[in-house]
Amino acid sequence: MRSNLPELGNLKMSSTMPINNNINLEIFNHFVSDQSELDTKTGSWEINLITNELFWSEGIYKIIERKSETKKLNSISELEIIHPEDLDFVLKKKKEAIEKGTEYRIKKRIITDTNKIKYIISFGKVIFDQNKLPFKFIGIYLDITDYVEIEEKNKLVNKLSNDVIYEWDIIKDEYTCSEGLKKFINYNLPNKKVRSNDWKKLIHPVDLKKEDENWIKFIKNPNASEWIKEFRFKKNKNSYSYIEE
Repeated sequence: MRSNLPELGNLKMSSTMPINNNINLEIFNHFVSDQSELDTKTGSWEINLITNELFWSEGIYKIIERKSETKKLNSISELEIIHPEDLDFVLKKKKEAIEKGTEYRIKKRIITDTNKIKYIISFGKVIFDQNKLPFKFIGIYLDITDYVEIEEKNKLVNKLSNDVIYEWDIIKDEYTCSEGLKKFINYNLPNKKVRSNDWKKLIHPVDLKKEDENWIKFIKNPNASEWIKEFRFKKNKNSYSYIEE
């Protein structure tokens, strides 16, 4: 676990409002909350801004893949599970919510006890006393890891299906192209083997001379490592689309 973590930017507050701790009612509410979360990917949390004590429901423990603990938790307990790259952002948003009463709704990553990275949407609301001082911060976790992973896979598939991937054998002067080329140009090339002259015919005449000169310079430059150019590429019915190569 990480150590020497800040306590929510010194957000521990004081209040003159007496807090009515009806223990039996709180235990009952937490029990009901736990039962409703067990079959979902949600969990509730609550921070007492006076004592700095933190409560996690059973749903939170399930999300972070940890057995529920009997020891007392505090705000540091949550900071310890947040992905290091998201920690400053989380602290900033919590501080704004507590000091300014702004909406607390963020997407963040956590690291579970089995070292898995999970994506969480965290909603929160600051409770103020009669003197308009914050004394409690309550909210929920929503585990959206499955959704994010599916979305990333869909983006990758989408990208691969829209990209034209090709390989040019300079010695044989043969282009090997992916099915994405047929999908993009929407017609079949006349020759089974695509060669340089065939490829050049697909480039807009105005762009061809400039790109051809740049390509020759690129090949002859031993220090060149990356080729990125934009030009017009021929599609069906003599139409052209801008592409980046």
